[in-house]
Amino acid sequence: MGMSFGGAIIDFDFHTVVDELLDEAFRIFITGNETADELRVKRLQEAGAVALQELEVSVNLGDAPLEFGDLLGASFDQYAVGMVGKKTVVIGRFIGLDQDSYTGGFQACSRKHGPVFVFSFDDSSGTYMFSLFRNGERVRFRSRGNGMSDDEGTPLPGEPTKEIHPFDHQMAALEAFVGRSFHDLQEVKMERFDEA
Repeated sequence: MGMSFGGAIIDFDFHTVVDELLDEAFRIFITGNETADELRVKRLQEAGAVALQELEVSVNLGDAPLEFGDLLGASFDQYAVGMVGKKTVVIGRFIGLDQDSYTGGFQACSRKHGPVFVFSFDDSSGTYMFSLFRNGERVRFRSRGNGMSDDEGTPLPGEPTKEIHPFDHQMAALEAFVGRSFHDLQEVKMERFDEA
């Protein structure tokens, strides 16, 4: 079966701007009686809503916790947001697959909040692509697959220097950007959002 997923990793913690940027429709009532885990979930839901808003993706809260590892198949067509250290991980297959449709959001987000690494893995077709947006510009784009062989911009720190399988190349670039192994990412707690 293989993996089929995509998304973006933003080098920014959106928890820090919830009060400033969160649309009122996404405010979650805090009673003060929440357990630490319930409070973490509510805060992640708010931060996730801001992250998607800043990427110019319209969503509704799905209120269904997931783990990153649950999102690696072709059947997940919603969005999910989680945190890895101070980086925000957004999973949304079409964000990575149809990068051109979301370019405006990637540019704006990278201008305001820092680098945005966008990726798509599709093992079934052998298609892999990633971009890095920094300061409002796409500074790196690489794609491999049927009819695709792009290699634009300066390679990222940690990106392989010799030709290896496109999956392994892209995985190395993703892990270098996140600063964690892919195995570690599969345990990340995510909150689900539905397309609006």
